[in-house]
Amino acid sequence: MQAAGRRFDVKVDADELVGQYHLACADLLAQETAAGTPGPGAGSGLRLYTAALLAVLSVHGARLGARDEAWLQEEYHEAHRRHVRLHDDARPALAALAGAGVHVGLVTDVDAPFLDYHLRFLDLEGAFDSVTTASDAGALKPDPRIFRLALSRARVPAGRAVMVGDSLERDVDGALAAGLRAVLVDRYGARRTDVPRVRSLRELPRALARLDGLQSER
Repeated sequence: MQAAGRRFDVKVDADELVGQYHLACADLLAQETAAGTPGPGAGSGLRLYTAALLAVLSVHGARLGARDEAWLQEEYHEAHRRHVRLHDDARPALAALAGAGVHVGLVTDVDAPFLDYHLRFLDLEGAFDSVTTASDAGALKPDPRIFRLALSRARVPAGRAVMVGDSLERDVDGALAAGLRAVLVDRYGARRTDVPRVRSLRELPRALARLDGLQSER
């Protein structure tokens, strides 16, 4: 936002622009979710984020052309490469699940090009046994269609699959509606739910074992 403010001569504090941007993203994503299918940009991908940036900047009088949009996208990519990092517990959790022979699938609203960029710079290429995006399914979480497609790709019945996510509404509720079980990643202990919660992915193998135990007892 600091770079955008300089380029387009926007006389607003960068932190304030960030807040406005997050609100614009939430509004656009809510519109797509209400429509039931991803709009142009196939879910919460780079085009949606660019549209939110354009909307915020235009409110402050910036006039943007095609070259400016391309610049915004490149700057957004570069900012992610510089600042986005995995949680420390992510790689150990993926390794533990792989070592246990668990099929690990990624289910995401992010569109494929934006996702591929992140997988490359985070060195996660090949870390997942299957990847399902909103554009693949023609539906955003929490729509059951995206979860059903992920199940099909994993060749796993819903009752033997567990969705692990940090959104109660999009990940957990969507998975339950599709017949999966779920674990909520609640790093701050801020959500109430009947499904198992973990504050760290290091707790995940034990949470999954508890779920299997509950299923076998029934």
